[in-house]
Amino acid sequence: MPVSIPNSIQNSAIRSTISYVESNNIESTPVVLQKSRSLPSLQRFSSTLEQRGMQEQHLTGLRLSKSEGNLHKEGRVITDNLSAIVDKLNATEVISNSNPAVKKPLLAIRIIMDKPPQPTGIMSINDTANLSYQFEKLAKLLPKGEVREICSLLGQNMKSGWITQKNQELNSEKKQQLAPLGTPGASETKSVSVGVSTGVSLLPSSGEVGSIGPSVDLSGGIQKSTGYSSDDETLFFIDSGAGSKVKVGAGVKAQITEEIGAKLGANAQLSHTRTTFKEYDSVEQYVDRKGHKLNSANRKQYIDSIKPNKATNFIRNHLPFNLGSELKDLKSERQQAANSQHRLNDLLKTVLDIEVNIKAAPIERSKPLMGHYNTWVGEVKLEANAGMTAEIGDSGIKLAAGAGASHQRAVTNIYEFVPSQFYDVIKGNADKLDELPANMTRHAKEIVPENFGSNAATKGLKLLSQDLDSYYKTVQQYDYFKSAKNKNPDAIKQFKQCRIDKHTIENRWGAIGRHQFVQFANASHAYLANKAVAEDPQSKALTDEQSKNKMDLIANVAIKTQSPPITHSRKRLDKIATFTQQIYLKITDKKTGINISAGPFSAQLDVLQRERIHPSRIRDGSYVDLNLTWKVSGSVQGLVDKASITAKINDAAAKEGVQLPQEFEFSPDLSGGKSGTVLIRFFKPNYAKESDFDGDKGYRRQFVRHLSSVSAGSGLGAGAMIAPAVNVGANVAFNYSKTTVSGEKIGTEDLTYSMTRYNRAFRNAGKDPANKEWQSFANDNKVQYQKMFSHLGDKTHQINKEAQHFLNELVDKAPDEASKSKAQSLSNKFNQAMNDFQADPTSEDKFNDAKVYFNDFLEQQTQPWWADHTSSWTDLPFKQKSDSGLDLGTRIKKGLHLHERVKEQTAIHRQEPIRV
Repeated sequence: MPVSIPNSIQNSAIRSTISYVESNNIESTPVVLQKSRSLPSLQRFSSTLEQRGMQEQHLTGLRLSKSEGNLHKEGRVITDNLSAIVDKLNATEVISNSNPAVKKPLLAIRIIMDKPPQPTGIMSINDTANLSYQFEKLAKLLPKGEVREICSLLGQNMKSGWITQKNQELNSEKKQQLAPLGTPGASETKSVSVGVSTGVSLLPSSGEVGSIGPSVDLSGGIQKSTGYSSDDETLFFIDSGAGSKVKVGAGVKAQITEEIGAKLGANAQLSHTRTTFKEYDSVEQYVDRKGHKLNSANRKQYIDSIKPNKATNFIRNHLPFNLGSELKDLKSERQQAANSQHRLNDLLKTVLDIEVNIKAAPIERSKPLMGHYNTWVGEVKLEANAGMTAEIGDSGIKLAAGAGASHQRAVTNIYEFVPSQFYDVIKGNADKLDELPANMTRHAKEIVPENFGSNAATKGLKLLSQDLDSYYKTVQQYDYFKSAKNKNPDAIKQFKQCRIDKHTIENRWGAIGRHQFVQFANASHAYLANKAVAEDPQSKALTDEQSKNKMDLIANVAIKTQSPPITHSRKRLDKIATFTQQIYLKITDKKTGINISAGPFSAQLDVLQRERIHPSRIRDGSYVDLNLTWKVSGSVQGLVDKASITAKINDAAAKEGVQLPQEFEFSPDLSGGKSGTVLIRFFKPNYAKESDFDGDKGYRRQFVRHLSSVSAGSGLGAGAMIAPAVNVGANVAFNYSKTTVSGEKIGTEDLTYSMTRYNRAFRNAGKDPANKEWQSFANDNKVQYQKMFSHLGDKTHQINKEAQHFLNELVDKAPDEASKSKAQSLSNKFNQAMNDFQADPTSEDKFNDAKVYFNDFLEQQTQPWWADHTSSWTDLPFKQKSDSGLDLGTRIKKGLHLHERVKEQTAIHRQEPIRV
């Protein structure tokens, strides 16, 4: 049995913990129920949690603080109170007088509680699954009432926690599985295509030896594709494209001998593809956000008494759309736990006389950046092929060899759209505030008129913050009572009061419904925050601490308006409560290639010249890619007895009364291939064109990358001769390809690629300069960095001059003398460290010193890089109307003056406003 603690000690500990969390405004997350005995030491317990990522767990709905001391103390308090909850539930008249079936889940709960604690002090995932299931089962066996409601809420709360914990466990596996696709240059594509063709061949039908004749063909097709890819910054993309193409070809065919034929041809092709994409910072972020849809698990798999057999588990885990998985309900379960936390706290206090502040945070609703691009490609190709048929047994095997050359030009226009919070845009462009409809900021301007000062705006922000807190709590309670299955009179009364409170806050700000309220809150925050930071000679000067508190207030209210912890549509809020900023990129390509083939073996050399318009100055410029590719491929088409297949299809069609054309032929095919590519990339940045730039103004080698690809395809073609020398055909094909990176080494005379990789790794790691991603990349290129540092120590080398350009820029653009002094100090230490290493390139200590200052240099470059990046974003006009936050039904009723809330709000706004 769990160790019990007197109620007075429990309550004292609970109140002190809650008081600490509230007074320090600690942002916390739920923790797992654990037993009170044999707890590990504080230091070991906290470090284990950090290693396992438990600070983000939601297992019982009870939140833990970021403070290590409180983490341990809250863990013990939570355990004590779970034991107290179970003991008091057992003692209730409802349970003690219930039917014998209730004893079974109660016993199962007690058995789980009596288990020895895990080494981490955290309840196992399996036990969490079982515990939530048993509480839900217990609730179903009890009569309607508050005790049943307590059991149901505990079960749901812990189910939410289990889903979160299990999903995170499976996410770790999924990240390892998808990690190869997160490497720059990697991709995976699936496509389906449909095509039609027609042609004329004047080769004599007899095909006599020595015969020769011209041919002309025309073909077209459409294609649909989906795929994953990762760019040089390790940004991870989910692509979905649709395209079309048309191709015209002409050539000469010859039958040299009975076994040998040849063809010389040329063709031209024009294609267009429109691709939509979703952008994630990394493959890890993609899994974190979408893992609950990628993974599959069900609590019944982990409960011994009802554990299904392996076959059932396999079927459940492989149903389409994860139908058998409880993980797909992650967002709704987390939101339900957040909505019900207030009711659960009230019931524990009023029914069981237990005071414990259960908190449950809903999952953050977020969307990836989205955009689209259009690609136009024109290509001309010249090919020469020769083939022969070799008799092997009773079969004829076709062998072929060929050579070709091609030239391709392509233009891609890329548009990416960033939903930016109102204030984030307005603080850099105050005129954007005028684009917002007047009703969005009406109440904000009533309490803080435009002629009021910054201190009044700060007070207005505090009022907005208080209303947001009250509104979110009220809406969570409102949603819970609205969806609750067992409604007693008290619950119905509370539901009605929540609705009144919800409408009262909305009416005060002139909104109807949660989406319009959050929309208005975002707009009001932008107006008030902009006034709060504006220069105001009339207001009393603030101390440094007061200024910091004001900026913290602005940031905290921004978070509240941007991430409401209530049920809502993220897509809808991004549309109505943000400014859209557009990022424009353009790629212009010229590619020339030559290839040779012999049987299943082929080799190709491509030279790609690329002009890229990019908001990042270290990616904006000219590129040259050299690609040398070898490939082994095969197809079963030559082994298929097409005549026999065609004859059977003709017979089947004839039985149905369908007469197919003569010379009709079907061509099924299965193919596959494996290839390897060596990619050497050279880059000439556009900033090198600046007059004050003294570094390398030409191309520098960025990296050498080794790629490995596999492909597979299947298809079915059909063709017929509809007139002498005239043929038509159609085909459908399914293709799959996957490219992984087997190795990469950076150039030793280029800074741009190192800066590109560092910038993204730094941002992905929350601006942590010691992040693992960058350390791994640097270690993989240690030899290259030794050579680079030696070049950086040579004042005559071009890369040294380039480094000085960026170091001097930090000094020149420093906002104040302290920053200027810091930038100059970095420049001096950087140059000294590189000089020292060049003088002794075998010294590990001097290499490590040089690496420290090189990393400092890269970290300082992230700020001007991002400032330059965002400066090219275009602010699109705000097109949402004054009622854009309303759903269609409400909009119609309001337009017809039939909505009862309109009259309420009109009466409120006729009153004299209460100003701060």
